[in-house]
Amino acid sequence: MMDDKKKLGKLLNIFKTGADVEKVLFDGEDPYMLYHLSSMRTNLLSWYEFDPAGSVLEIGAECGVLTEFLCGKTASVTAVEADEDKCAVIRERTRDHGNVTVICGGLEDVPSGSKYDYITLIGAAVSADLLARVKDMLKDGGSIFVAVDNKYGLMRWADPSSAPEEDRALSYMSFKKITDAAGFKSCEVYY
Repeated sequence: MMDDKKKLGKLLNIFKTGADVEKVLFDGEDPYMLYHLSSMRTNLLSWYEFDPAGSVLEIGAECGVLTEFLCGKTASVTAVEADEDKCAVIRERTRDHGNVTVICGGLEDVPSGSKYDYITLIGAAVSADLLARVKDMLKDGGSIFVAVDNKYGLMRWADPSSAPEEDRALSYMSFKKITDAAGFKSCEVYY
């Protein structure tokens, strides 16, 4: 089995060579490649009508599936990712988009005073502290999108052993407590 570094190298090569992503997905059986190449993950945000003049801060951009999607929906995207190899994949994947900035680092590396119309936290470990920090980076009237595993979701009932070692899943009530502690007055939750 290929380690993550080799898989990231393969992903980078796919985008450098302009390989047919659909063919790679069809020919392969690797869940890692499916996760990082498939456009299915864009369903997390495809329902929302983004302002085409809007700006996005994407925290935890991974290999850029959502970054690429957001580049086509808004005027500017700032993708933050801690892993150097994943940053290389994002840069190559979005090289034809003139509206993306990739920050290889953490939230502290985002320029001070930056404000965004939209902020995404997809798969990140969510805490009241993190939400309070990103809330300060949100423009008035802006939106934050958070996607985490449902602690009481079907996957956990069907196979409790499927929970990762670092379990980031939240129940509705635990998520509500976090948003309340971060100072949010309203919160819409979708399942």
